[in-house]
Amino acid sequence: MLIPRELPVDECLSRLASKAIGRLAVATPLGPRIYPVNYVVDGESVVFRTSPYGTLGTFGRGLDVAFEVDDVNESTRHGWSVMLLGRGELLPSSEIQELARGAGLHSWAGGDRSLYVRLVWHHMTGREVGWEEGADSTEIVLLMHPSTAP
Repeated sequence: MLIPRELPVDECLSRLASKAIGRLAVATPLGPRIYPVNYVVDGESVVFRTSPYGTLGTFGRGLDVAFEVDDVNESTRHGWSVMLLGRGELLPSSEIQELARGAGLHSWAGGDRSLYVRLVWHHMTGREVGWEEGADSTEIVLLMHPSTAP
């Protein structure tokens, strides 16, 4: 059965914590930009590292941003996404040391990623689309490829 549905907050938090890569959208003078970032969930916030001199270091803190994480299985046409809206804030150095030791936030990108930014969200939404787990595989194939029906 097809299942487009809104995710409750507890499921959004669980799915958010299950991933390590998300996308951060920021508004710049040249228009919106979207960047992949490594992140950790820290209570009611997401924390990522970036360069103090790049786009995210300039526009990802002190301004409203959007953050999105998702998972998609193209073969089963099932997926979900969680989106956060909030404001990026710099972490104080005392919190950086504690977070770095406890959560192991490592950036995959090279270069100087010494700026730690916390996104404290004020709005969270989640959505799941596709097929319900345990759906009859025959039903899925027939609906995905109706020309194969007997």
